[in-house]
Amino acid sequence: MPPMKLAFLGVLILLLPIAYADADFSGPLKEYYNLGDKIPVEVALTNTEPGLLKVSIDCNSRSVLYYVTPIDSGSPSKITVPDYTASQSLIGDCHITLSVDSLDGNAKSQESSSGFKVTNEILIDSVSDKLEYKPGEAVKLSGSIRKKSGASLRNATLHVTLDDETKILEAKEGFSYSLPIKQASKSGKKEIVLMVRDGDLNEGSTKVPFNLLPKASSMQVIINGKEFMPKSSVEFRIAVYDQAEEIMKIPVKTEIRNPKGTTIQSMETMSGIISAFSMEDFAMPGTYTIKGSVGGISGESRFYIKQVVEIQAKYEDQIVTITNTGNVLFENKTTIILEGDGKKIMLTRDISLEPGAHDIIDLSREVPSGTYSVSLPEGAVGDDKFLKDIYIKDNRPLAKRIQQGLLGITGNTLGISGSSSLKMASYIMIAILVGLVIYYMPKDRLRNIKFPRFSFSRPTTGKQRYINRILGNYKK
Repeated sequence: MPPMKLAFLGVLILLLPIAYADADFSGPLKEYYNLGDKIPVEVALTNTEPGLLKVSIDCNSRSVLYYVTPIDSGSPSKITVPDYTASQSLIGDCHITLSVDSLDGNAKSQESSSGFKVTNEILIDSVSDKLEYKPGEAVKLSGSIRKKSGASLRNATLHVTLDDETKILEAKEGFSYSLPIKQASKSGKKEIVLMVRDGDLNEGSTKVPFNLLPKASSMQVIINGKEFMPKSSVEFRIAVYDQAEEIMKIPVKTEIRNPKGTTIQSMETMSGIISAFSMEDFAMPGTYTIKGSVGGISGESRFYIKQVVEIQAKYEDQIVTITNTGNVLFENKTTIILEGDGKKIMLTRDISLEPGAHDIIDLSREVPSGTYSVSLPEGAVGDDKFLKDIYIKDNRPLAKRIQQGLLGITGNTLGISGSSSLKMASYIMIAILVGLVIYYMPKDRLRNIKFPRFSFSRPTTGKQRYINRILGNYKK
């Protein structure tokens, strides 16, 4: 052989590995092994020279030599290694190493398996039958549970937690479970936590979200007082509480009813928000009710409007206007006092006014002309109750002048009433005038006066007229 070829052959010999594979894996390993799973290994021998076969598991945290056996020409071509149980100390990335050593301890060959993971993870897949529920309904859960390695579950329990309450069930690879929701459960976004754990310390969890709708369960109506005056602003708040006693932000149908039970205002208010309304100027006294209703529940509260007996007197251009500014019927006498020219005139009227109604007294048609100090009715509200140097024209009718002259001509104080006294004076004056006319009228003219005759006979019926016409007595 030429020297060049010998040199090339020598280089090839130097490049060949000294060790050669005496053992190899006869089958692949799985990708994952859970705690408690058995890791099987089968070795195929290709060298029957005497030595030692070693099997170890090598992971991130530690390496364990767990099998050693002598081999020789009589050993079988395939050797089944005792299963190794995955433990918590090996969690992480691992592989199996096969090595063959000579009897004197020299390494002859070594082979590593493909990588796999030792894990404690259990996979849970679960869904609910819908996304929204009402208090008192049940969430229907369904799903599956499996080890990540795919091995069967052993001695596993399923923990189902909702609203800090946990139920423990037997874990099955396929499950269906109905979980009731408490009537008082808080509304909003919620989740059911499912956690599974087995006797080998494998575990896993998942969450099933859903939305719990609020349900109106009670109502409270709060008013900022118990008693009010007419024209007052009444503030109130209607609070609608859900099943967990939390205020709901929902519109509420609201009615305000008067003491007769009649609805005087209807509105829509927002739960939990302060609202207000104003009482009428002449709101009747008594007990009023604010009532709210929504979703089959209602609530109410009451307040009281005080009774106001009040009139207002106002003078302008010889006219006094008296207005009932209270909230009840005003029935009473009212007196206006006028003083001037050494006389004191007390003008008294019987007043009967509904709330808001008014009456006017034209002083120019009640008293003689002159300059007066005018005192408006006592007890009436108003800025100017006493007026000085008020000139009043005399626009009284003739009859009233005579009436007032007959009533008060002899004294310095003249009481003028708008009721029975004036009527009586009118009757007296008419009687006097009629008497004077009769007294001074000539007797011959008096005899010729024909006074009308009054007939009180019953009206003639149609039948009677027919009879009279036949008898010739009927007159058109």
